[in-house]
Amino acid sequence: MIAEKARDFIRKHESPIVWAMRLLVGATFVFSGFTKAIDPWGFIIKIGEYLSAWNIHAMPDEVLLCVAALISIGEFTVGVLLALGCMRRVVAWLAFLAMCFMLPLTAYIAIADPVDDCGCFGDALVISNTATFVKNIFLFAFAFGLGKLNHKVSGVYPHIMQWLVVIASIAYSLILVIVGYFVQPMIDFRPYKTGTSIISDSEESVGMVYEKDGAEKRFAIDDLPDSTWTFVRREEATPSDGRLLAVFDGHDDVTPYVFEEEGPQLVLIVNNPVTHNRARASMANKLNDYVQRMGGSMIGIIAVQPERLEWWKELATPDYEVYCAEDTSLKELARGDAALIYIKDGVIQWKRSIFSFDADFPDYDLPGNALEQVYIPDSGRWIKGWTLLYIGFLIVVWLPCATFVLRKKKPSAHGSK
Repeated sequence: MIAEKARDFIRKHESPIVWAMRLLVGATFVFSGFTKAIDPWGFIIKIGEYLSAWNIHAMPDEVLLCVAALISIGEFTVGVLLALGCMRRVVAWLAFLAMCFMLPLTAYIAIADPVDDCGCFGDALVISNTATFVKNIFLFAFAFGLGKLNHKVSGVYPHIMQWLVVIASIAYSLILVIVGYFVQPMIDFRPYKTGTSIISDSEESVGMVYEKDGAEKRFAIDDLPDSTWTFVRREEATPSDGRLLAVFDGHDDVTPYVFEEEGPQLVLIVNNPVTHNRARASMANKLNDYVQRMGGSMIGIIAVQPERLEWWKELATPDYEVYCAEDTSLKELARGDAALIYIKDGVIQWKRSIFSFDADFPDYDLPGNALEQVYIPDSGRWIKGWTLLYIGFLIVVWLPCATFVLRKKKPSAHGSK
């Protein structure tokens, strides 16, 4: 009896039910694909965490990039097609097959907890593994419903126009991947965004815990207690915004002293010291000369263990001071094997992969403010412009379709008599 009433209700309200499921599942796929495409390095890191948990190592970076790009572009495109009602049978079952894979995977992650979070929405939205599994239960059910009903309700575009939506969606998400991988993400979801101060974070990131009369208290490095306190441990605190960066000169913590509070400073971040030692080494030294002529300074921070720092210096022959840091915090700071961060008065001005610059940059004929003029992918202009172009194209394609439908529905003068 209940089942019959449910079927009757679905038949009577078939169109709004299908559209509700389309928009819900489609929006989730779009958001998931978008956040992965924006930050392909972050997704590659997450894939690497999965592989390490499963004892799979030495996967080539090119393979990981292809996998990350295919998944993010596929998710985004399927989500758009679902939300707009395009290719109704194929896309609905593609979404269902994707959920057939994701549901048991996230069930395993929720139970075994091999990674901190599934990475479904990148750094834009971090939810627990259990919440991810619950979310996927609903998406699985809705995707199955769309597999049964989606073809019965027409979409926004006629069949002849739907391939244009596919091409535009793939192109849009592909550009996000290319810029995010070779330059920097167009939107920075990480703690160290452009325009944030690196000075305040570095000063509060490391402290010492002391004990007195059974009570423990954390002190900043420059504010250590008197002799009545007993040292307990060194502690790296996570500030409220989630930032954490500790920089070492060998085994000595020098975090509060490496970033300049005034003037320009260029920071070379090397997340992959094995592949980046001699590559662009002369360029880095030229940049150091250039910044010094501007009245600033340059440092390098390398993701190596303290005992390996001298090894990297011997290979790269830097003319600037070089320090080391834990690779996770450096990956939070900038994406890519090697990146440049331009800081002015302690505030991050821009971040770019070093390989996105010409090998002869900087030219000594450049003006003194050349570093101020470097275009910034996460300034908001890139993503706004590309998104407006994408949405504008979809609207331009849709307008003649809507006009045709309206004319078809409009009663003729003869028919109105």
